[in-house]
Amino acid sequence: MKLLSAFDERGSVEAGLAIIPTTALFLMTVQLILAQSWQSFETAQLHDEVNRILISAPGDELPSLRSQLNGKVEFDVSENGKFLTITKEVPIPIISTLLGDKAMVRVHTLAYL
Repeated sequence: MKLLSAFDERGSVEAGLAIIPTTALFLMTVQLILAQSWQSFETAQLHDEVNRILISAPGDELPSLRSQLNGKVEFDVSENGKFLTITKEVPIPIISTLLGDKAMVRVHTLAYL
């Protein structure tokens, strides 16, 4: 019988080299899933907040929206003045702690005035 040395049980270099890109691909996929989930959550939250403000203060829509929405917010009123598109940039909590201000998602919502 041949005795196995310690090097025979470690695995091959090719297996180690395959794990590195697979792990990197997995981590990038997790980041994309997290960013998309956060964008969906923030869109729903922005939509709820805009509807709450518009219902509670009818007639004084834009000034009250500008004062109550936090962060960088853009407004776009349609030609007939009935639809309001609101765009807001929000940071992704877990990723933005690592990357700073670069990890932002843009959320959009539509409101009827």
